[in-house]
Amino acid sequence: NGTTYYWRVRAYNADGAGSFSTPDTFTTIIAGSQNKWTTVDDTTNSIYYEGTTWQTANWSGYYDNTAHYTWQKDSVKYVFKGTGIKWIAATGADHGKADVYLDGAYKVTVDLYSGSGVNQVVIYADSALNDEVHTIQIKVTSTHDANATGSFVDVDAFEVANMGTLPPPSSPPAVPMLLSPVNHATNQPT
Repeated sequence: NGTTYYWRVRAYNADGAGSFSTPDTFTTIIAGSQNKWTTVDDTTNSIYYEGTTWQTANWSGYYDNTAHYTWQKDSVKYVFKGTGIKWIAATGADHGKADVYLDGAYKVTVDLYSGSGVNQVVIYADSALNDEVHTIQIKVTSTHDANATGSFVDVDAFEVANMGTLPPPSSPPAVPMLLSPVNHATNQPT
């Protein structure tokens, strides 16, 4: 599925040219060609909608006919294990902007405005992640393009490349307990 390239190295200095090295090779692959993508619907309980204005809508044209949307400065987080992530949403004349964070680092501000509505658009994608646990966060900015009539941002689905199983949550640290003496006496030295 790729092209094989061969190369040799030869050194030059004041004394002239050295011998060529033994030929070496590398083969290119088509980015993402080795990925198996799994779609995660917006209604999955592992997606955390933060804030009070997220609403759920049943709209045809969306993955599983559902989407979450807001126009306020709320956010959404999704924790996943895999080598890539895609955020799937709609664009439209009444859509606005959002900031995308991956593993806590700001990546980009995206604009979901378009002259006409289009469903199931890949708004953000990264297919070069290490195979470990990651967090994508989308922060709605409540701003929009000058031509937009609103600031809606929605989440239709996420797609995860080579999705793995998340490790179980770690146990909370033990909380020390203060037990009173048997006779329930107080103010006694310890």
